[in-house]
Formats: sequence, C-alpha cells, structure tokens
Amino acid sequence: MRYTRFLLARYGARPAMWLISVDGRGKEPVVEPAGRLVEEWDAYGQPTGLHYNRFDDSQPAWTDDPEYGFHGNRSFHDAEWLDFQLAQTGHFNDHLPEKVYRMYDYEPVKAVANGEPTYERMGEPTNGAGWWQGHEAWLNLTSGGTMGVFYGAGGLWNWKITADEPGWEPWAETEANWEDALHFEGSRYVGYVSRALEGLDFADIERRHDLAGGRLALAKPGRLYVVYLPEGGDVTLDGLTAPLPYRWFDPQSGEWTAAGTLQPGETLHAPSAAPYVLVVGKE
Repeated sequence: MRYTRFLLARYGARPAMWLISVDGRGKEPVVEPAGRLVEEWDAYGQPTGLHYNRFDDSQPAWTDDPEYGFHGNRSFHDAEWLDFQLAQTGHFNDHLPEKVYRMYDYEPVKAVANGEPTYERMGEPTNGAGWWQGHEAWLNLTSGGTMGVFYGAGGLWNWKITADEPGWEPWAETEANWEDALHFEGSRYVGYVSRALEGLDFADIERRHDLAGGRLALAKPGRLYVVYLPEGGDVTLDGLTAPLPYRWFDPQSGEWTAAGTLQPGETLHAPSAAPYVLVVGKE
C-alpha cells in the first residue's frame, strides 16, 4: 500500500478498480484481509471485487480440495468491502450466460459480470472468433451482467512478442503476437456495445425479460429498454404508458439502421432475421 500511495503522489494515476483475487475461488487466506485493507486505505473509494475460476458449479478433476469448486462466484458476498463479482466461463467456446443470470439474483445487490469469456482465437484460430464475441457480450449484458462486458484474446493475454514465440502449450498458443491480437475481429463487436449504449441513463437498469415477452431485455420500466434479439424477430414491450422514441442498432456493423416512435402496446419488428439491438427511450 505504501508503494501504491507513492505512485499516486508522484504520478497522479490511480487504478479504476481493485481485484483482490484472480482465477481463484475467492476463499484464499489473503482475500478478506486484503479486502479490508483496501477499504480502509483507498481514499478514492474505488470498487473492489473478486474474479473467480470457472468452477462455480462444478469440481475440477485435478484436485481433491473440496473448497476449490462450487464457490458460486459469491465468496464474501455480504462483506461491506466487496462491490462486485466477476464470473469466468473458461476457454472452450461456450456461451454460459446462466452464470451471470444467477449472480444477478444474489443479495445483497452487488455489481456482476462475466470477467473472462473465451479469449478470441485461444488455442486455435476459430475458438471464440469473430461474431462469437459480440453475441457473448450481449448475452452476458442482457442476462444481468450490467457491470459491463469483458474481452480477451490469445496472444494478447500472454503478451507474445512474436507470433512464433516458443514455449507455449497448444492450449495457450495463438498464431499472433500481442499487437496483431489487438485487431482480432471479435474485439470490434464488443466495442460496439459501448456505441449502442452511449448517452443512455444506464445506471440502475434492471434485467427485465418479463417486460419483453421473454426476450433478452434490460429496462427501466416506462423510461428505457434495451432488448437483444440474436435472430431478429418481433418484440412487444410492457410497462409503456406513453410514446417513446426507439432505434434499431446493428451490433455487427455498429450502425443505427432505423428509428421511430413506439406507442404503448405496439409490436416492433427487427429490420431482418439477423442480430439486432432495440433501444427504446430518450438519451
């Protein structure tokens, strides 16, 4: 902590958040005292949280430690020093939005997100590649991961200097260095999420699939709705008592494609049978 205060005094820089535990179960002996220490000494009051391994609802075969798995991404959830929880889905090209869906319902309320989806092109070129990343981001966000979306890439996470850098196991290999990985296709789609949400009063938005006929939706009833339609289709929103402006966002191109005014009870139709995001409400 003394070194951290030195950096703050000399450079005026400060971290955006504190991760007390990374890729663990959140129960390691250092976690609680570190969390309490950060809470006491961080004059900026920046958010503090835990980032877990992927075994929230299973037990890894390679350890007999009964506490390693089944941690539920909720260690120290009641602690005052803990502000957020980050799940991990691992790197097997799996969409597992149910992880953040469960976390969203934990009480007391804490910020939640999937902090480690499959890294793009991890192990081989098609793993988590391209639009997979965009679909993953919108799935996690609209399943309750409203803390935000996260992205990683093979070659970037391990800071490969050259594409053919030796010494990496096949599961961690990527035919790209860290500079090449910055330009992987999937990162573009994840970045478009911020473009779609720019200017919206997103704070305290809730997961409200019930207000969109079961569609993947976030809402501030009567004021703001964000609906993800992976294959287009129709949607009718509940809770509208007055007309609201709407816009269709193409999450693959990053462009707004159509707009209008939504009347209470009206059904809207996506521009095509492709992924679309419907945003209803004022900026």
